[in-house]
Amino acid sequence: MEVYLHFADKNALLRELCSTDFLTLASRFQALNATSDPVQRLRGIAAAFLRFAQELPNHYRMMFMTPHPQVTIAERPIEKGNTEEDAWAFVKAAVAEAQQAGVLRRDLGPETVAQLFFAGLHGIAALHITTANDPWVDWRPVEEISELMTEALLRGCAPRNEVAPTDSGRGRRTEPRAQRVLQSTSGPSDARTRGKRSPKKRQET
Repeated sequence: MEVYLHFADKNALLRELCSTDFLTLASRFQALNATSDPVQRLRGIAAAFLRFAQELPNHYRMMFMTPHPQVTIAERPIEKGNTEEDAWAFVKAAVAEAQQAGVLRRDLGPETVAQLFFAGLHGIAALHITTANDPWVDWRPVEEISELMTEALLRGCAPRNEVAPTDSGRGRRTEPRAQRVLQSTSGPSDARTRGKRSPKKRQET
């Protein structure tokens, strides 16, 4: 075939196609550099990632749902660690920035937290690519589920509550700064429930 005049074999062609797609994904993340808030940047990454999967399902399938031949880092055209080219490096950098700001747990490394986020978002993308047309499940819109997943991941990776002493000597559990930041920058879903008061309990006589 004529295509093999430009590539040594099928694996070389696959590697080049995937590299091009990974560069495209990284370029979509670049627009988020203008976002100074680390939590909003992570939300933006999640939205951009799932939008990429929706718009280019076959590309996504090849990138993340197809076994690839093993290659060395040196053989890949993308510079590892360069956040302008390496989409994974961009995600890890965003996680590290959120950890430094105190809104994500620091006892977990950026690699671990980034993999947690990827696992949750990839699950949504893969399910909708492979089974979205299956009438057995009443699939919710990707935007709705991705928003909820992102909030669950952010809150699940937030620093744990700390116990602060009171004047009486007893400890009281305080809401950590991370939780306040997440609530103040919550997504559209939270806005629907914000401001609603829980019914007061009747006092027993």
